[in-house]
Amino acid sequence: MSRHRTDPGAGGRLALTVAAIAAVVALAGVGGSALFLALTSAPQRSSPSTLIPSTSSSAADSYARTLTVKVTGRECHVFVSVPGGEVLIDRTLQHGESIRFDDPQLAVVLSDGGAAEVHVNGALQRPGTPGLRLEFEVSKTPPQS
Repeated sequence: MSRHRTDPGAGGRLALTVAAIAAVVALAGVGGSALFLALTSAPQRSSPSTLIPSTSSSAADSYARTLTVKVTGRECHVFVSVPGGEVLIDRTLQHGESIRFDDPQLAVVLSDGGAAEVHVNGALQRPGTPGLRLEFEVSKTPPQS
């Protein structure tokens, strides 16, 4: 009978192979996840919009802005987009926070029409009904001389 001798380095090679496969799978998962997020997330905005966490607002701040929304209630979920296109904001703003947009056309939805002060082209709009959703579209108008 012959004696069988086990290769002393076989265990190390097997562990190294398993570690290499695990590293490839992990990198593929991270890369695939990053690619998916890059393809499905909204692009960065280049046009001016501002989120201002202040309690002061003046007519000069709103002048010539297509849209200014200031939360006067406890909170208000604000959704603003370019009609048929890019979402500019979709989040809940707290009391005192303001947003401003200068885009030529905007579609706006406020979760509570009575919880926000809205200026369109610098003009204060009539408040919505407290507790009810308010949905409207605005267009930038040139300043009047």
